[in-house]
Amino acid sequence: MEKNILRRIINPLIDWLFPPRCLICGKIALFNSYLCHDCFFDLEIFGKAPYSFEAENSVIDEVSSLYKFNNVMKILIHNLKYNKCDYIGTFLGNQMGIYYKNTSFKDYDCIIPIPL
Repeated sequence: MEKNILRRIINPLIDWLFPPRCLICGKIALFNSYLCHDCFFDLEIFGKAPYSFEAENSVIDEVSSLYKFNNVMKILIHNLKYNKCDYIGTFLGNQMGIYYKNTSFKDYDCIIPIPL
């Protein structure tokens, strides 16, 4: 418990002395601790998301991709895979949850991620 209190005191001080930088452009990340406001809005929603592909007479009903694989997404995925930035996976999962919450995807039994 003492560690949590100490972290809540020290972390804001460290962030004030050494503000977190955006992984994409290097500007001060005010949006969250690794992505600035501009780079967040550079993430492009993929075409007809949530339905990127629909097939008839197939084992797979639908395939979806939330974001286009642009430069911002490329850097985020690279950091997730090779720089042990697990928080990016949590961020992207939360974004998918927010976006798909009010679509037919909320009724699916299983969503299987494709290995990167």
